[in-house]
Amino acid sequence: MRVLQIFNRYFHIGGEELAVAQIREQLEAEHEVCEIIFDSRDWVAKRNWAERMGQAFLMAWNGQAIEEVERTIEDFKPDIILLHNLMPVGSTGLYLRLVRCGIPLIHFIHNFRPFSVNGYCWGGGRLQPAGLRKNFIPEILTGAWQESRLRTAWYAMQLWFLHATGSFSNIHGWIAISRFMRDTFVQSGIAPERIAVISHGWEPRCSEEELASSRHFPEEPCFLFLGRIAEEKGVRVLLDAWEIHKASQRPGRLVIAGDGPLAEEIGQRCEKLQQATCLPFVSGEDKLDLLRNCTALVAPSVWWEPLGLVIFEAYDFGKPVLAARSGGIVDHVEHGVSGWLHEPGDSRMLANHFNEASSSRLLCEQFGTRGRSTLLQRSRSEWLREFNTFARELLDRFPRKAELGTSTLSPSYRSTPLVIAMYLADQNPKLGRSLGISRMTQVLLKELASHEALELTGISSRSSIQLPEGSNATVMPWTTRGRFARVMTDHLHPLSYLGQRADVFYFPKGFLPRLYTMCSPSVVTIHDTIIQYYADHYPNWRTHMEYRYWASMLRHTLRHADGILTISEAAKGQIRDFMKRHGIPAKPITVTYEPCLYEEIPQPKFVAKDNYVLHLASREPHKRTAWLIRLWAEASVLRPDLPVLHVVGKVPEEVEELTATCPLIVRLPFLDDEALQSQFEKARALVFPSEIEGFGLPAVEAYFLGTPVCFTRGTSIEEVLGDASSCGGFDLQEPASLFVALNEVLNLSSEQVRNWGLTLRNKYASRVVASRMVEVFQQVSRRFANQ
Repeated sequence: MRVLQIFNRYFHIGGEELAVAQIREQLEAEHEVCEIIFDSRDWVAKRNWAERMGQAFLMAWNGQAIEEVERTIEDFKPDIILLHNLMPVGSTGLYLRLVRCGIPLIHFIHNFRPFSVNGYCWGGGRLQPAGLRKNFIPEILTGAWQESRLRTAWYAMQLWFLHATGSFSNIHGWIAISRFMRDTFVQSGIAPERIAVISHGWEPRCSEEELASSRHFPEEPCFLFLGRIAEEKGVRVLLDAWEIHKASQRPGRLVIAGDGPLAEEIGQRCEKLQQATCLPFVSGEDKLDLLRNCTALVAPSVWWEPLGLVIFEAYDFGKPVLAARSGGIVDHVEHGVSGWLHEPGDSRMLANHFNEASSSRLLCEQFGTRGRSTLLQRSRSEWLREFNTFARELLDRFPRKAELGTSTLSPSYRSTPLVIAMYLADQNPKLGRSLGISRMTQVLLKELASHEALELTGISSRSSIQLPEGSNATVMPWTTRGRFARVMTDHLHPLSYLGQRADVFYFPKGFLPRLYTMCSPSVVTIHDTIIQYYADHYPNWRTHMEYRYWASMLRHTLRHADGILTISEAAKGQIRDFMKRHGIPAKPITVTYEPCLYEEIPQPKFVAKDNYVLHLASREPHKRTAWLIRLWAEASVLRPDLPVLHVVGKVPEEVEELTATCPLIVRLPFLDDEALQSQFEKARALVFPSEIEGFGLPAVEAYFLGTPVCFTRGTSIEEVLGDASSCGGFDLQEPASLFVALNEVLNLSSEQVRNWGLTLRNKYASRVVASRMVEVFQQVSRRFANQ
């Protein structure tokens, strides 16, 4: 088999990391193994508050980590994926991605992580088992993770979310390292048939010859603790017991080796106690020497120890174990046979066991020999045999692609409509770039809602455009005009889809949420790559953070969207250039064009015009409103016969005074649809000087209402207008060309304008645009069903 193993290292090295390395070695005896390792130390080393805030969001969705895993899956093509700890660097999003990747997942149960924020069910100095019932409040109140209530609460939200989305319940198989861990997870809701108990295998490092030749116990009894120096490991109980032991004038010395949050405290206590030494973390030969030269190992854990791999290490060298009767330890330490068991936290009982072990070297040898005999039954070959049996049974049960739901291959074969879930909360009319996109979306909503092959559902907000009446809509009880509310809704709204069914998730404004795997398969309409254009030409217009955010969102969308629509061939070229620039693999892009809000209004044969031309103003520099106002003010001095310029909307601040003082410029506020329609109809021309557009919807709207257009040549407007672009084009670098173009369109006959308008109506009819979209919805749904 090809096995992919994923693990997130902890800040302090522990038994799980050693177990992960050992599992890889054992698997490589028969299988091809690929490994992805994330490291929490990369994050902890960062102290800047902004970096910490960024890490909090990355903990929910780390796109870089997810992309690394996705690339590896695509290249390596694993048969099975083994999961260990994935948090915090791997992120919650990685779980969401993996449970839907179509590959069997096996999750190792090294600790209680799916049901405990810190993995130990421990906080505030005592066990906190409420998480096993998905109640993380006790751990939050005690700041169980990183000694912070806020961080613990954030991590608890991630765990709750994974349970709420069914991510843990959709793991295909679990491997518990002890019977205790299996029973605990079954009681917490994991299906028992999905869990196998496979304790770690062991390859003896100490041969029988070495053991026979060096088998000795030091003249002075030596008790060894190896592990993480943390409260749950019982190090305080250990020193309390040692203090009692030495107070009775018993012989012996204690060696503690490890690292952890209590290292400094334990080191200071050891300095004050008789014959107690605290060493830093040891490994390799240094660790083996400590095991060779000790009398017994001590494992006084006060939490529910899942297994205690260090027990195997002690047995390897024929050493007995003094352990707490805790969790999975009882699977491997038998009282009076291979060691001594005391009640967790009972320092006096442990002190008695120190006395017994230090008083009987023969008993220690007997217990150590029995422990080693037990250990030799857990050979690596035996572990591999048990793993192979479980994995093959899982693969046999796992559905093959050919067996997946073929009854939903295509809407044309379906007895029920294709359910399309639309996200509309990011479209707030008359707010920034939402204006043109929202006008297009409103037309499409009506057309798609009437399509017999579709059923619309989706999410909007109080301030955004709404789904048509009768649709199964969820309206967020807040507005999304504010930046914070908008961003949070953009990325977290997939939570609202829990328990709902959709065949395709559609994003008309073109940005996928970070929780995109909950909205799969997805189709987006990307209108342009204006953010890249601004970063290149107007870098100071927005903050660097804004550019980074929106560029990252566009990259994220282009990488993960299952279907990409756009609104012109020009926009398609922009998107392809962006993908090439950012190293994003090429994908099919379908041009649908845009419908017009005014298509239900009959094409006028003749409209009485007032002596003005119209401009839809914007403060965004690419719209060139300031350029036009300055040019018009200059020309008005030389050409008193020039038409009045009606400017609708906000003008750039630098030309506000000029706009107010020029007699041939009239400034109008944002207009409702009826008033704007009237402005279009009565204008002699629309002046559209944008230097870049994705489509240029106002140009089409103008012709639909019998008004010709002056536009910037070389933009998408030239493509969109088709034959109508044969006149009215001008060059921004040659201001005089605007007035030449204006004269051209002012001299057009009403009949010519009408004919061009009719041509555009046929080309951009909402039924035509919607038909192209439905084809893509069907293709994506069919492809997704076959995966």
